[in-house]
Amino acid sequence: MSPESLESKERVFRGEVKRIHQASVRFAVTEVLEKGSVTFSLDRKVWDGEDDPVTGEEVQLSRLRLVHGKWRALEARRIKF
Repeated sequence: MSPESLESKERVFRGEVKRIHQASVRFAVTEVLEKGSVTFSLDRKVWDGEDDPVTGEEVQLSRLRLVHGKWRALEARRIKF
């Protein structure tokens, strides 16, 4: 595992939801300042929300992994103010 992957695994990132995909596997695409595009599953094992996020909403992403050259968050939740 690269040093960047290890660092990203332990940090928390903020991302803005850009798109929601409602295919056989539902997922969201976010834009994260430090990483670029990061996706996360809307499965309840990953997404900690009662309902799906909406486009433009900011979310908190953690446990990032580089998978096939693309960033994936293994944990995602709403930012509570």
